[in-house]
Amino acid sequence: MAVRLIDAAAATAMPWANGQGITRELVRHESSERRLLCRLSIADVIAPSRFSKLPGIDRHLILIEGLGFELHIAARIVPVIPFVPVSFSGDESVSAARVASPSRDFNVMVDRQVARADVSVQRGGFEHSTPYLGYYYVVEGTFSTQSAEQRLESGALVEVFREPFPTFRISGSGVLIRVAISLADAGKPVT
Repeated sequence: MAVRLIDAAAATAMPWANGQGITRELVRHESSERRLLCRLSIADVIAPSRFSKLPGIDRHLILIEGLGFELHIAARIVPVIPFVPVSFSGDESVSAARVASPSRDFNVMVDRQVARADVSVQRGGFEHSTPYLGYYYVVEGTFSTQSAEQRLESGALVEVFREPFPTFRISGSGVLIRVAISLADAGKPVT
């Protein structure tokens, strides 16, 4: 099993094309055909705005700071509240509305032809079988992993590539986001 620690604070801030927010890309992996396997980022939503259409991309969003907002996804309205994952297709028309104050969200994107993402919020430590590729983002609190001596504080992101059937353990207290990436075609390598 390969484990890598990523410092979210070191990610470069990039303004959105429409100027209504900022994104910090934490991780990006592509398939050998240069298709998006997964992209993890943190975005600041500062005003009502339209999201970019991303055909073929499945998106997941979790509010980690702020009062939240509404997502208008095609014909439905979905409240974005702290620590509740929202999933939607990049094929749909999506916009943020009723932005009460600047908010920050954690985002996961995968090309549905290449990969699937299971995104959940965990409170406290846990143990589970690691997917092909796993991510654990500390939102608040302090955690440690079975393979890391150091403490993981808010803003730490752990990436885990697995060998067959390992169990990955995280202990501590607080809130973290777990992202499990599985391949649509397990025979294709990633870059």
